[in-house]
Amino acid sequence: MNGRRIARRVGLGFALLLGLDLCGAAWLRSEGGYWRALPPFAATTNAAQRAWLERQLTAGDGEAELVGRTVEFDAQLGWCNRASSQSSDGRASYGVAGARGPREYARERAAGTTRWVAFGDSFTHGDGLADEETWQHLVEQRRPGVECANFGVGGYGVDQALLRYRRDGRPLAPDVVWIGLMLENIGRHLNRYRPLYHPNSPTCAAKPRFVFEGGPSTDATPLSAASLRAIAIPFDTRRGFVEAVADGSVIDRLAQHEGWPSRRPQWMRHSALLSLASGWAFYRSVDAQRLWSEPGEARALTLALLMRFHAEARADGARQAAVLVFPRRAEFEQVRSGAERWWAGPMADLERAGVPVLDLCDAWAASGCEAAELFQPDGHPSRRAAELSAAAVLAFADARF
Repeated sequence: MNGRRIARRVGLGFALLLGLDLCGAAWLRSEGGYWRALPPFAATTNAAQRAWLERQLTAGDGEAELVGRTVEFDAQLGWCNRASSQSSDGRASYGVAGARGPREYARERAAGTTRWVAFGDSFTHGDGLADEETWQHLVEQRRPGVECANFGVGGYGVDQALLRYRRDGRPLAPDVVWIGLMLENIGRHLNRYRPLYHPNSPTCAAKPRFVFEGGPSTDATPLSAASLRAIAIPFDTRRGFVEAVADGSVIDRLAQHEGWPSRRPQWMRHSALLSLASGWAFYRSVDAQRLWSEPGEARALTLALLMRFHAEARADGARQAAVLVFPRRAEFEQVRSGAERWWAGPMADLERAGVPVLDLCDAWAASGCEAAELFQPDGHPSRRAAELSAAAVLAFADARF
């Protein structure tokens, strides 16, 4: 009898735990449940993405925006700022060449003018700042003989920035190319479908990426940079991409060469414990510090992309092409505290390969400013950071170029 009672109690306890686990899983995946998406990931991973999808499905063919009024689907780049457009608040505008700001950059420049171009992600673009507050505009104000075209696009990796340089920057025959690198970019270079790498993104997007000929490499050398091959997205139109998100086929169509696949079986979503464990493993795997600090494809590919970008710009006639490192708030505070920079080794590798590197942490930290002065609430650099960046860029160019 005692044995039977023990068995019943064990069975009831197991059933109770199983019920709690199942209920916990339902809560984790409910709207307003856990604070971030958990794997395994589907084509949409949160309510904002599903709302975005509904808007895209009902938009007409002429309404090509992926985000707001200024970001449109781009079959070559995945997405891009729309030429000749302006944000709804009027703070961001784009000319006919697609560069940010009211100034137009014609192929034929005025005599005596030096032309700089900047490519990168939202930190290069200046998200949250008005056109006249970006570091590129401030460079033009402080050095009248210099044009500094801002081709930054939110969410880009160095891979998309390189492809955009080939299409939109090369025709301008720049004298100097600035390659913006926010350190988190490293994980983007393995990614093809944004929600698989950034599942908390409010929108869905597909992107091209580069791979090493012959398969993944962990050796970032000029030779490996020369072996890079671009993989295009398989969508020609916004409508085609949106329909693939709607029917879920986008995952399979981008599965080849996707570095952050949803490998875990779908039944795992019914267990709170397994969901939390797989979530911990996923978010650890995409941590920028870990990716930069450990040998692997992400670090090798990122360094190779930066080397290739530099080499192409120089071959096109640019006097110089430099990497401009943007720290996030955590990295800035780390430097302010005197801790060792975990990205110093890879940046030194670039310098040894002949690629100039300007780490903006130095100028920002030397200013004596607190992090609250240098970063907006959403984490993007502030106007004060842009002012310091403009001064640092000009001083670096004067000293190195």
